[in-house]
Amino acid sequence: MIIQPVEVIALPGVGEAVGAPPNCSAVTTNIAVGLALGGTLRSWVIEGVSAGRKETVWVQFFGQSVKAKLITADETGFTAQATSAAVPVSWKEVDPEKLHAMAQKYADVEGLIPKDRAEVLEVFAKAYGFDAP
Repeated sequence: MIIQPVEVIALPGVGEAVGAPPNCSAVTTNIAVGLALGGTLRSWVIEGVSAGRKETVWVQFFGQSVKAKLITADETGFTAQATSAAVPVSWKEVDPEKLHAMAQKYADVEGLIPKDRAEVLEVFAKAYGFDAP
């Protein structure tokens, strides 16, 4: 993974601006930004699943990427169902790109992704050094 420096900014709906002390490296700043925004992305998934949206996403099951439907989600993780098996997954096991893809499915409001959420998705992807659609 290549980590690119990102500009640290305050985003609507994210809370306080995420910053790092002046002597911190770009990598440290990116990790702080990624961790802070990761909580926001997880909250969108939790909120959407709690509201009854059961999106199909890619998750890791026993070392393999599998399409599965999210059936529950909370602060500790989620339960995804692939075929007949429902498997609990901890948020700690979800890599940043998969979290981004999951959150993108739940970021919309009435079919459109609001600008503030689009910005959060973009900054999260940059913090972890991947291109997001």
